Amino acid sequence: VFYINVLQHKFGDGPETARGWRIIDEYLGELPDDLTKLVYSDHGHSTIDRTFVVNKYLADQGYLQFESSPGDSVTGSLYSALKRVGVSPRDAFRVGQRVLPDALLRRLVESGYPVPTSDLASRVDWAASDAIALSQGPVYLNRDRLADPEGFRADLRSELVSLEFDSEAPLTAVHTAEEVYEGPHTDAGPDLMLVAADGWELYGGLTPSTVERR
Repeated sequence: VFYINVLQHKFGDGPETARGWRIIDEYLGELPDDLTKLVYSDHGHSTIDRTFVVNKYLADQGYLQFESSPGDSVTGSLYSALKRVGVSPRDAFRVGQRVLPDALLRRLVESGYPVPTSDLASRVDWAASDAIALSQGPVYLNRDRLADPEGFRADLRSELVSLEFDSEAPLTAVHTAEEVYEGPHTDAGPDLMLVAADGWELYGGLTPSTVERR
């Protein structure tokens, strides 16, 4: 059942996803009639045409620093060129396999763009960084470095909630942890939770642009 999530991410409501649901439905039909069945989803899917690369924004504002540069001007320019012809940088590797010379493709890969969320933390200069984001909206502050974490959080929240790119807001809300969670482990949660606007995705990796259009 888990792989329907993968199909939905990749194909949306396409025929591949429909076939996956049909297979699931066939298996459900084989369960005994007297068995209580509960079908639920932990999240939904929607059409995305823009991505807000939160960590690129944080880096551009000086809130996130890296021990080494994740990319260079050549690979950054290459991504920009791909974007101009309608290719998302997150799909650039697959396109590059088909159209780029091997030497340039290797340089693209070695440059680290895009930096996935899972690899980002190992590249961060924590002694010089104030905040980092994960995909889907969590933002964590480096509280050990900040002299006034609550003041910084309030300022960053105001800054993010007022953001616009080409007169479009990527976020509908920015919540504090206390507004989202309750209980003894609230302090372990993210300091801020970003809520994406319709048509927007929140990416916790790193690409050369703050906003990626599909």
